[in-house]
Amino acid sequence: PAFVAAFSEGPKLNFPDLTRGDISAYINDIVMSHPTMEMLTMVEPEAPSQIRDTIVEKASGVFLWVKLVCRSVVDGLDAFDSLSDLKSRLDDLPSDLEHLFDYMLKTVEPKWRQEVFKLLSLIFAAQTVKMKRSFYPTSGQPLDTPVFGLVLLHQQGYGLRRNGQLLSVLDKHTNVARCKMMEAYVRSRCRGLIEVVSHDNAGSKKSYCACCLGTSRTESEQRLLGHDETMDSVVIFLHRSVYDFLHTSKVWDSLKIEDVTFNSHGLLCAMWLDLFDLDEAHDRQVVTARGFVPELKSDLSAAWKHAKASDESGCSPEDILYNLSRGARHIIEGSRDQICGANDRILHLPMGRARPHEARYTFHNLEWH
Repeated sequence: PAFVAAFSEGPKLNFPDLTRGDISAYINDIVMSHPTMEMLTMVEPEAPSQIRDTIVEKASGVFLWVKLVCRSVVDGLDAFDSLSDLKSRLDDLPSDLEHLFDYMLKTVEPKWRQEVFKLLSLIFAAQTVKMKRSFYPTSGQPLDTPVFGLVLLHQQGYGLRRNGQLLSVLDKHTNVARCKMMEAYVRSRCRGLIEVVSHDNAGSKKSYCACCLGTSRTESEQRLLGHDETMDSVVIFLHRSVYDFLHTSKVWDSLKIEDVTFNSHGLLCAMWLDLFDLDEAHDRQVVTARGFVPELKSDLSAAWKHAKASDESGCSPEDILYNLSRGARHIIEGSRDQICGANDRILHLPMGRARPHEARYTFHNLEWH
């Protein structure tokens, strides 16, 4: 109030007026160029201006709202909605972000609901670890979730694999196709709250690329094939506000995951260990946009962060020990190849301990039992 009173007589800017042109241009690019809209215009010439004006006015200058709403309109156009159907769709959408997020979740197809809830939980867990410095006190920025890692989890039914058989990794073109299918899967089911983007668009400070995971190609062969942006993509929330919205307990009360064994951090830990296994299949090297550099340590570091978080989030001791035993094997084997340096003592498993509740782990000098 004091700020408003002090500057009440000064010049003012109306935010919706400033963004109106950009919002209209975005709507033209995403909605008006849709083939169904072009056909609809031939039948009802006023359709484009009515839809555009409704979105612009209801947005009140909030670009994020426009992005989500345009996706909903595109879904309607894909279903060949009439002009009246599209108007009803827009009328049903709340005008504020929090209620819009809630509406998006409530309108997820019932047959997809459980998988969508699991995807939201996985990305929420990844973002939580990324934001909490206590999970990585001596390491750098944690990695975003690779889309290929999500492919692995999806193929395993979002459960820990215990039979020792990892998803078969075929040639690069097949893996790219899997990633494209996962991107389409996320886009069609998650109502725009989660998206697959490149590292640059995600603002990732640390690069990770799955272009050559599990292959036996040499560096020169991989360079000839070129870097693929699809396999280098990551899965993140549309915006930080989605994470903030999900951070309230009342939201998760409505996002009931029926599988009582599901634990996001435990699965993300297993995912990074699976990626490590695939890295080993390529002579313990992965490719980045800058060329070939050893990155196995990043896989293990991300795995340990989620191992610690899985313990704190109620993951079963058996699943925690299963993941840690996999990682411990890599550290023991990798120590001979200098994967982990002498100062990188991440995990300590006392010999002779057979029961999970007796195992003591050390994570970056932080102990938990």
